Amino acid sequence: MSDPLHVFKCNLERDIVIDSLIPANTSGSFCDLLTGTHPTAGKLALKRPRGSYDERLIARIEIEARVWASLKHSRILRFLGIWRIDEEIYFVSGFAENGSLPVFLKRKPDVDRLVL
Repeated sequence: MSDPLHVFKCNLERDIVIDSLIPANTSGSFCDLLTGTHPTAGKLALKRPRGSYDERLIARIEIEARVWASLKHSRILRFLGIWRIDEEIYFVSGFAENGSLPVFLKRKPDVDRLVL
């Protein structure tokens, strides 16, 4: 069986080091979030889908990867690819130091939202 995710292979994968799991309150219901580092790319966000990697989950991962790879905007983290290590699959992107927009707005409720 061919791997539908091979077209999204992350070119950085050989040198990524997983650093830590981001606290559970920042993870979603579908994925765990981890941080990683790469010698030239710096700090990375690693999103690991939860569940059994059956055909249905692989199809969902493929759809998300295809959509994310097509998005090009300064306010959207660039999708760097899919990284497979052992039986795990990770979405790889740059790391947003300020977290997600909802987390940032909760920490800074007085920020000018129109400027964002």
